[in-house]
Amino acid sequence: MAKKLIHINRNSNTSVKKDDFTEWCSFLINETIGIGILVLVTLFPLYYNDAYYDILYAKFNFYARCSLSLIAIVLTAALIMICIDLRKFDGEHTKTFLSKLHPGNWKKNFRPADAAVLLFWIFAGISTLSSDFVHEAFWGNAGRYSGFYLLSLYVILYFLISRFWTIRSGYLELFLLSGIIMGLLGIADYFQLDPLNFRNPENMDALRSYTSTIGNINTYTAYIGMVMGFAAALFALEEKPLKLAWYYICMAISFLALITGRSDNTYLSVGALFLLLPFVLFKYKKGIERYLIIIATFFSSIYLISLLNQLFPGQVLGVDGFFVLITGFSGLPLVVLFLWAAVAGLHFSRLVPDKTFTLPVRLWGGFTILSFLILVFLIWDANLGGHGSRYGSLSQYLVFGDRWGSGRGYAWKKAVIIFGELTPLQKLIGSGPDTFACLAEQKFYQTMIDEAGVFFDTVHNGYLQYLITNGILGLTFYLVFLGDAFCCFFRSIKKNPYIFASLTACVCYALQTIINLELPVVVTPVFWLLLGMGMAGYRTKSHPA
Repeated sequence: MAKKLIHINRNSNTSVKKDDFTEWCSFLINETIGIGILVLVTLFPLYYNDAYYDILYAKFNFYARCSLSLIAIVLTAALIMICIDLRKFDGEHTKTFLSKLHPGNWKKNFRPADAAVLLFWIFAGISTLSSDFVHEAFWGNAGRYSGFYLLSLYVILYFLISRFWTIRSGYLELFLLSGIIMGLLGIADYFQLDPLNFRNPENMDALRSYTSTIGNINTYTAYIGMVMGFAAALFALEEKPLKLAWYYICMAISFLALITGRSDNTYLSVGALFLLLPFVLFKYKKGIERYLIIIATFFSSIYLISLLNQLFPGQVLGVDGFFVLITGFSGLPLVVLFLWAAVAGLHFSRLVPDKTFTLPVRLWGGFTILSFLILVFLIWDANLGGHGSRYGSLSQYLVFGDRWGSGRGYAWKKAVIIFGELTPLQKLIGSGPDTFACLAEQKFYQTMIDEAGVFFDTVHNGYLQYLITNGILGLTFYLVFLGDAFCCFFRSIKKNPYIFASLTACVCYALQTIINLELPVVVTPVFWLLLGMGMAGYRTKSHPA
């Protein structure tokens, strides 16, 4: 009996050691990935080398080196752990991990988002190998460095983060902080203060469309749009007064940064925010109040910028695009007063009970569908109906032509022609990642120069770009990936507000991509990071892998 007891105790001690080993491995991998995320959400957005002159390559190179270093360190650590596991535990932990990768366990361990992003990556590889421009498809050097190499880094980091990292609020707070620093630098540039000393009298006019530590204003506002969505979502859900004040300040700064960014992709990001938040906030009185505060702050920010433009006309660059229409509206001060009065009225009103609602959310869903149908009709009427002139100043946004969206209409028209001339196989798998420039140069280089005065090396529509370069299959799997990931985020709103903030930021990015390009200069890499961090939170809180 004594010998039997001793044997049982030994097994018990071994079991404890095995559990300790698992926890130690998880801790080491988790902390390593955390350090990598820390660098990518703080230093990466603020990094530059030679002002704006090499900003694209400098950012790409920084991201690639950080990503490869992280992957190499994680792989090295994993190999060391496997060796220890084989020596001390007969490889039991390694066998358990590998069993999760068996096809029979895929349904249990893989979300549709995981399967879709894997298929997206596989077909991107096939597209690269079968491309007429293999070198360009791999590196993306003919376009914006968004070739198979960069796509691979996105996918690998997505799996590392979503599978082996435990979501921490501090890392996401640092993403917000670095974004606000970038926004403040952009606001300073709008007032021509040039805090980074990137400008001089010789290059002043050439750099009017460049700002902060990112560069082109379209890229800048795409990133600040994610920061805005993130801050607004956290403000909407926060209860603690100090954190609530911090998120409000971040949200207000991001609004000011977007407005002074002078890019029309701003209104798509803001529209995504205003359309998404009611599906969460309209369920209770405080949520409706927070939503009104967000809208009131946005229009107050526009009004503030319009006042500053009038007070310092020689110091500001001036707003552009859709914001010209809003700032030129004489009734803007009344709109601002009405919105803040509505906030005060709702806050002190006892007519609206503090309880959960369902009707406002359903009404908002109906309003969203109706608004979409009206927009479709307006576009149809202004273009196919030939009634564009009846919409006045809005016709510049409703009527599509070669000059629409600073030449985006022309680029889209040529992109459709290029897609139509692809072979059936190329339509399915694409011409190779980021090879639109190669196709456009072959077919339309001189034509573009003669007709548009510029050569378009990208489509300036992320989804149309994927359709041509990654094919119907690549675009389909990419959309399935985003759709399922967004659904996972939405289900986790009550469990972790940072997951909802990540969702809002990603939706803001996804909508503005309709008129923008894949942006390896900070924006798209951080978008993929947020996707990975959000899925890590979903698994940690809801379905641990």
